[in-house]
Amino acid sequence: MTAARLTACVLVMLSAGCGSLSPPRRPLPPPGLPEDGAFTSALAHYAAGLLLEADSGRVSSAAGDAYAQAHQLDPDSEPPFSLAVISLMEGGRTNEALALIKAQVRRQPNSVDAWLALGQITEVSEDYPQAADAYARVRALRGSAEAAAGATLGEIRNRFKAGQDRTAVRLLRQLVTTTNLPPVVARAPALWARHFLLETKTPERALPVIQIMVDTASDANEQAAAMTLYGDALCRAGSTNQALRAYWHALETQPDAGSAAQRIGMVLYEQADTNGVTRLSASIPKAQQPLGQALAASFAWTLFDQPEAAADALLAGRDAARHADIWPSESYYLLLGATLDDLERDDQATAVVHVIDQSILRRLGPFVPGVVGHDHVVLGKLGIPGGPIFF
Repeated sequence: MTAARLTACVLVMLSAGCGSLSPPRRPLPPPGLPEDGAFTSALAHYAAGLLLEADSGRVSSAAGDAYAQAHQLDPDSEPPFSLAVISLMEGGRTNEALALIKAQVRRQPNSVDAWLALGQITEVSEDYPQAADAYARVRALRGSAEAAAGATLGEIRNRFKAGQDRTAVRLLRQLVTTTNLPPVVARAPALWARHFLLETKTPERALPVIQIMVDTASDANEQAAAMTLYGDALCRAGSTNQALRAYWHALETQPDAGSAAQRIGMVLYEQADTNGVTRLSASIPKAQQPLGQALAASFAWTLFDQPEAAADALLAGRDAARHADIWPSESYYLLLGATLDDLERDDQATAVVHVIDQSILRRLGPFVPGVVGHDHVVLGKLGIPGGPIFF
């Protein structure tokens, strides 16, 4: 006998008063408890549902009807209500399930479970405004932002589905600025940005979501990445000039933000604006952010198949940065060294390698006596056989 049938048989015995034995008289139930007859009948219907479910191996329609009858007789009992809703939904009787849940919400207006069930079933039914309202009620009942995070995500999801973007964005901003929430919540804006950019192809809807990412970035690298994504959304929306401003903003935030520089170079290339790239290169020595400007010009010249000009732009950026007491990053020097090496400008490439050596040595520690050559020192510390590094 299966566990479900055993449980059901026990419940049947209880509901029947232990067969033909005459049970002892007992006092009336205290106020607030269901009448004994209604409770016994509800128990019998619940047991019948369990037996039917055990026989069929699933929540059958007949079992669902039994659960529904048990719920009507004992509406305060959670198992019959939940099983009745599940069985009605699995049987395609969505309207009946919805009516059952709405009745439960009216009966127990402060029940989190009832409102949560209403939100879930109305979302499945694609009644997104009502689902959002139900999740909002759950959020209000749960109180603290931490406890209500799941319900808030549900409301945000349905607000977006209902086209109520302004409310959804406001809730999303409030949510991600709340402390003590799991990491998945912090990733919610990025997930919605991806949804609008790649799945629904509606980049204009992604923009306010990405703005949240920009405003809540934890450091310059993260903010530059978010601004680059903002520019990508503007590009997809057809606002090229605004996208360029976003990319430049990313470079102002993080001068060696390669992704933003690449996007600027790509825009200039797609516009066939060689004059613009020439002006950009010429202004590098006087630029406030010479490294970012040099990267953008270099990427553009590379796309135009002008490697010498690309290398010259990077060199100009390095020299202007030195003059302004700005230290280029190792990634900048790596790109510069690779570009010079491809052009066989060996003397200049060797000088760049030496700078990279010195930078790594500063990070790894002092020079180790008795080992010949900085390259061998660095590679030895990294556990790599001696030899020239990078090139």
